Amino acid sequence: MLAQLSNSAQVFEALMLICFGVSWPVAIIKTLRTRRVEGKSLAFLSLIVVGYLAGIASKITVALQSGTFPAWVIWLYALNTLLVCVDMYLVWKFRQNSKSDLSEPTLP
Repeated sequence: MLAQLSNSAQVFEALMLICFGVSWPVAIIKTLRTRRVEGKSLAFLSLIVVGYLAGIASKITVALQSGTFPAWVIWLYALNTLLVCVDMYLVWKFRQNSKSDLSEPTLP
């Protein structure tokens, strides 16, 4: 019975990660299309990465304590972490570009 509850918990956790994870490709595509990153915060994205890494660490810790392989949802944490890192890179890149665009003189 405990194993069934554990599997159910992993399914719900996976559902949560999938719901959160859908937003990252959408955000990345929008950023690539518009090349605008106003309103995005590197600090906020960094906190999200730390949260996902904490989830990964939790799964690894449980696996080490129980002597089993980490739960399969660890891959969803890893994928979401990767996607947030891509979004962070795009924010950094396009913020750098917008700063250099502002420093160039405009011609009449």
